[in-house]
This record gives sequence, structure tokens and C-alpha cells, in this order.
Amino acid sequence: MTMSGRTVRAVLLVLIAVAVTGCHDKSGGSAAPVSVPNVVGELQAAATTAITAVGLTVGAVTQASSASVASGAVISETPAAASSVAKGSAVALVVSSGPPPVSVPNVVGDTQAAATSALTGAGLTLGTVTQAASASVASGEVISENPAAGASVANGSAVALVLSTGPQTFTIGGTVIGLKSSASVHVLNGNDNDAITSNGPFTLPTAVAGGAAFNVSLGTLPTGQVCAVQNGSGTVANANVSNVLVYCTYVQSVATLHGSYDVAGYNINNDFDGLSSGVPFDGAGNEGNTATGIANTGGTITTVTNSSSSAGPYTVVTANAIPVLTTGGNNIGAIAGADSDEFFWLADASTADGGGLPALAVGVSPLLNGTIASVAGNWVAVGLDQGSDPQDFEGVLTFGADGSVSGTSTSLDVNGVVGASPYSAPAGTCTVSSGGQFTSGGGTLGYVSANGEFLVETYTGSGTSPGLTVAVKQGTGVTLATVNGVYTLGSLSFETATTGDGELFTGFFDGAGNWSGSYIDNANGTITTGNTVSGTYTVTSTGALTFTTNAGNVHTGGVSADGNIIVAANLTAGGAEAPRIFVGFRQ
Repeated sequence: MTMSGRTVRAVLLVLIAVAVTGCHDKSGGSAAPVSVPNVVGELQAAATTAITAVGLTVGAVTQASSASVASGAVISETPAAASSVAKGSAVALVVSSGPPPVSVPNVVGDTQAAATSALTGAGLTLGTVTQAASASVASGEVISENPAAGASVANGSAVALVLSTGPQTFTIGGTVIGLKSSASVHVLNGNDNDAITSNGPFTLPTAVAGGAAFNVSLGTLPTGQVCAVQNGSGTVANANVSNVLVYCTYVQSVATLHGSYDVAGYNINNDFDGLSSGVPFDGAGNEGNTATGIANTGGTITTVTNSSSSAGPYTVVTANAIPVLTTGGNNIGAIAGADSDEFFWLADASTADGGGLPALAVGVSPLLNGTIASVAGNWVAVGLDQGSDPQDFEGVLTFGADGSVSGTSTSLDVNGVVGASPYSAPAGTCTVSSGGQFTSGGGTLGYVSANGEFLVETYTGSGTSPGLTVAVKQGTGVTLATVNGVYTLGSLSFETATTGDGELFTGFFDGAGNWSGSYIDNANGTITTGNTVSGTYTVTSTGALTFTTNAGNVHTGGVSADGNIIVAANLTAGGAEAPRIFVGFRQ
């Protein structure tokens, strides 16, 4: 059967109609458009949920800064909210990355207040504020900022500042020694005027900039004392100044030495010792020659009248707060500053006489109306003995109220050999006369000082070798601080068995175990000045004293309970230093 052309066209229209009908949904209608939800201001996760819930998809997500939309929230969407789009369409989002970056303002050189205002004005906050010294930025101004000026940072970021305290400053201080109790000394530097009332370390209240000059001086001084300064001026380096030394000594004059004194002396080169009784000092600069005495020359004993070899004018001159006693023109020594009961001189220690032979003389104002009970107790004794084996010695002797004596001494001979010897004598061996004369057996004779804490002896028995002993009474409660101040010491030593060396030493003891000083040396007639030495010292509660030089020489002895008198001997074995004794007084 064949179809006509009309029939074919009708079939095609039916097929087209069926095809068109197949393009509609099952309900028979076409797909409805979707309204884009408004997700502006929503967090990206919430926006995604809202978009997919209506049959749309999330398209491209980009970020942009925003001063008004919080970080992570949607700034805009495309298509815009409420747009009608086909189901399944993509919605692009622009998500906020927060406020736009801020450029950190330059606040270096500003005050803290101005810097804070500039930072907050730029949308930033003030972070940690620290301080540092600066020689170029004024105090209170900004030295640096972190992050640095010009850095791009998030809005609201903190900027830390370092503020200047001005130039770096350092303290000025040191040590005061020799100041008597219940007294004060005024220490000055710049505008500081600090009244210091005790010995020991001090620091002035006002710090000084590095590189600046300092010049410490003294204002009001303690009554009855004179004071001076060492290491008091200079330029401040990049460290605190702590080595200024302020030292005080007692005011002395020729009037300090007045009355009748008993003097023991010893000259190694002349193999001679002597004891003069009643040497008069008139307090006006004149030493009389009316004393009587006993001399030992190589074991031969003689009685001498007008026995003071140094008779004539004497002077007491204070320079740089150090008083110096001069007798006989060329003998130089010192008076005990606190009580004037004792003195010593080193013979021919002046370069003016061209250098005589060294000798040491020690004098005391004698203990009157004393008894043996006056010296009962423990004494540290040191001495020189020019016997067949010339030596020095040091030991603790115990004097009994019954006149007995016992103890042990350690010696060092001219060959550097150290030995030890016990000593004891029965009751009645030691005596003290009403005039203060002291005997301890074995041909020794000497005197006890008026304060009962010091004695001197020479060897006056027929056939005994010349020598000299000095001793200080031990006490209790002694500490490093007891040994504090300026001490002048005389020393005498065996250079050989028949030649001597004398030294006049000015020492500064800091009350904390350190000492330093300078000395004049008379080595068998050759005099040198400006010699320096330093070291450390220790002390026990009973006053046993050890002071050591930086060269390693060790000297042992004792100090009185009040710290005014020192005696010591060298006991370093091996010949590093000759046998030597020291005796000295705080000034």
C-alpha cells in the first residue's frame, strides 16, 4: 500500500508532537526557575548550605578585604540574591578576608603617648612596651617599633615599642675604711652629698652616664679624724665604678706624743738591741735624752744613761690623711692613732741621710701599777733572734696569773728552714713591776703598754744574742671587719745572718679580707720608695691573723681585739722571703 504525501506529513507532525511531549516533566509541565538565596554576611559554610538547599551550586569563591564584613563571611554573590535562575545554576561568592592591611606608621622618636595615638589612629593597637638605654634618643621617646614602620599588617595588629631611658648610666661607689664608730663622712660627686655612717661598701645615689667624668670628694669630716680619697676621679666606662676608696685616720700632731715612753730597739747589722726607759716627749716637738737603758751588743750587756739615740726634734706631719712620725731627723714611723699608747720608728728610712743601716724601735707608754695578773691570758708573740741560727718566730704564749708561761712557736731561719719549739716556764717566771716593766725569763726584759694589750721585749741577759719580741694580747669577737682602716707597719728582717732589711709600710685593709699598700725599703743601707704590694687576709675570732701577698708570701701573727695593733712574722719555707717581723698600728 502506498501513502500519499499528505499522509506522510501528518505522520511527521504526530512524531514531532510526541517528541515535544517527551520533553516535559512527568506532570506534564516545564522546570520552574530558582530564586538565588541571600547569603551576604553569612559565613562561607552557611552560604554553601543555603545555596545547595535550593538546588543551586557554589561557583567560584574568591576573597577580598572588607572593613565592614567580618573575615570568612560573604561580601557578595553572583547572581545577586533573589535573582531567578535555572535549577542547578552556580552562584559565585566573594568571601571577606577581613579589613584591608594597614601600613605601620613611623613612631620612632615620638613619646609613648604620641606613638599610641598614631597607632590607634591607623587601626592598630599598642603592644608590649619595654625600655632600653640610648645615647641618641631622648628619655621617654621611642627607640624602635616592631613590626617596623611601613610594614603592611592586619588591621588591629599590635605594635611593640622600645622606649628610651636616656643614655646608659652607671653607679659610682667603693669602700669606706677607718671611720670611727658613731661618726659620718660626707662623700660628694656632682649633686650628691651622701653622709656615710659606717665602714664598708657604699654607692652614691645618682648614676652617671657612660663616658661622663666623675670626681669624688669629701665634705663634712668626722670630728677628730681626717679623711682622703683614692681612685676618686676619672671617666665612666661601660661599667659601674666600684673602686673608690675613702679612708679616715685620727688627727695627730706633735702633741699626740707626750709623756714618758719606754723604747725597745734592734739593729741587725750592729748585732745590737737596747731598751730605754723613760724617754721623754714634751708634746711640742722635742724628745729628751734623759732616759736610762740596757744595751746588748753581741751578748755583752751594758747599762746606758742618756740612752735615747733619737733625741732631738720630732715631727708629726699628715699628708693625704696619712700621719708620719719623724724622730732624729731620719727615723720614720707612726703613732697608734686611736690611743697614742704605742709608736714605732724605722731608723734611717729617709733618703735624706743617704741610707743608714736599718733598725726598728718600738715604744710604749707603760702600764703603771700593773701586776702579773694584768697580762694573764693568751698573747700572739713575734720576734727576731740573732743567735747562732738567726731566725724569726711566731707563736701563742699563755701567761698565767701565777707568773707561769707556756706555748709553742714556729720559726724560720735564714736558710729557709721552718721549725717548731714548745716553751714552758714555771710559776714566778714572769713578773710585771709597778712601772710596767715585764720579764719572762731567759734574760728578756721589756714593757707592757698602758692599755694592757701590747708588750715589747729585748734580750738583756749576759751572753744572750740580741733580738726583739713584740706581742699583742688575744681577745674575742674578732672578725674581718675588725681589721679595717689604714695601718702603718714597720718591719725588720735578716737579709743574711749579719745584715738587715727594714720596711715602712702603709697598708689599706678593707674589712673584707683584702689589703694593698706601698712601702719604703732600706736594704742594708740602700733605700727605695714607691714599692707596692697587695693581697688578702684572714682572721679568727681570737685575733689570729694571716695576711698573704699576691706573690704568695704568707705572714702569720695577731691583731688586738679592738683592731688597733698588728704583729706578724714571715714563716714561708724555702727562702722565698727572709725571716721578717711586722709591727704596726691603725692610724
